[in-house]
Amino acid sequence: MRDNLVFTFVLLIFSVFFDFSNVRAQNGIFITGAVEGSGLGKHYTFQSQGNILSKNWIGSKTKNDFDVLYNPEVELHYHFMNHFGVSLGARFTDKAIVIHDNAYMHSHGINGVDYSEANHGGMRADSGNFNPNAWYFSPNLAVKYIFGKRDFTSVPYVSFGVAYNTLWRKETTMIGAFTDPSSGEELALNVDFKPAVFSQFLEVGWLLYPDYILTLDGPKTEPNQTTRGAQLSVSLRYTFMGNFLNANYTNTKSNMIQYSDRVAAKGNYFGVVFKAGGSIFGNAIDKGYQRKFDKEQEPKQLQKTEPRLLSDSLSEPQEVEGRDIQVRQEIEVKSNLVTISVRDHLKYDKDIISLNLNDEWILQDYTLQLKEKVLVPTNVNTLNYLILYAISEGTEKPCTVAIVIDDGVSKQEVILNSTLDNCEALRIKVKK
Repeated sequence: MRDNLVFTFVLLIFSVFFDFSNVRAQNGIFITGAVEGSGLGKHYTFQSQGNILSKNWIGSKTKNDFDVLYNPEVELHYHFMNHFGVSLGARFTDKAIVIHDNAYMHSHGINGVDYSEANHGGMRADSGNFNPNAWYFSPNLAVKYIFGKRDFTSVPYVSFGVAYNTLWRKETTMIGAFTDPSSGEELALNVDFKPAVFSQFLEVGWLLYPDYILTLDGPKTEPNQTTRGAQLSVSLRYTFMGNFLNANYTNTKSNMIQYSDRVAAKGNYFGVVFKAGGSIFGNAIDKGYQRKFDKEQEPKQLQKTEPRLLSDSLSEPQEVEGRDIQVRQEIEVKSNLVTISVRDHLKYDKDIISLNLNDEWILQDYTLQLKEKVLVPTNVNTLNYLILYAISEGTEKPCTVAIVIDDGVSKQEVILNSTLDNCEALRIKVKK
């Protein structure tokens, strides 16, 4: 039942924050739900050096049901500068020890009792076996370094953090006892959990920004500033936790203590952590990056130009910067003042372009986005040639651009293609 609740918890976090319409991200703010499958630890110190109390639950099949504990957690991450991260988290840590009275079980020929039920937040005592268990609430703070380039959809990372673990239950003391009806012996373990203890943890893992999301939409800003998307990870974590439990053990018969022992337990353990979640506040962050990106592009545009009145006999351009020009389309506009917009056609693939209008560069070295880039209003002549010049063809050739011409009355869209060897051009005429 508890494992089902843990699975539901992670699935809920994943479903709420997984955005199927956005790309993967490395910078930004993320929230994740996680489950840590941890080892029991078994860093025990026995006063009798293991001659009385020993590790593990002994059953008729020598089965130990307590080797894996499941700890749910939720974390808020802030990733910045493509390689660094800070996270604030809260987890519930299941802490327990599993021991048995080796001397008693050996002398009586008892092989223990198996059981399949997990023990959480209580004490099991049976046939010389003892399993005290308690939950700790563990707020934590961690720093992270992310390896690899920004464009990667999966990257390794390492993080180090500290946690303050507080006992979830009010009572710090727990007593478990078993009475042997044949011998009259009473076996009792008196456990004292520490109410608070610090721990440190080192985590090495792999971040995944699901690749198939890339095909559904493109970023609204320059690629390495995209802040939205889903995030998955798997990691190996080692936790260094100080002494969290002390226990006194006695074997009593006829109100006389036959022997006793004392055990202390540290909380060091290995764990495997699975995390699933996604970005939050991505839209707001992206808008800030968009404004910054647009501002950086403005100096590459020419400001509003004065009209140069030429006749219809303006010669058709043959080449620009050593590349042949082919005039593919022609449109008519109803005003000498037009607004030109450009965007990547159909799919974002990192095309970089420049635009030349009547031998003037009105846009230079611009990385096309799916969102339209609107240039400043431009005065045009009676006859004009708008040339698409490719700086980079991106990941898919050729460089394909959707150009929108707005004359204040209507908008007309044309598609031009250019390579690193040839340019396509649009003829624009002002209707008299």
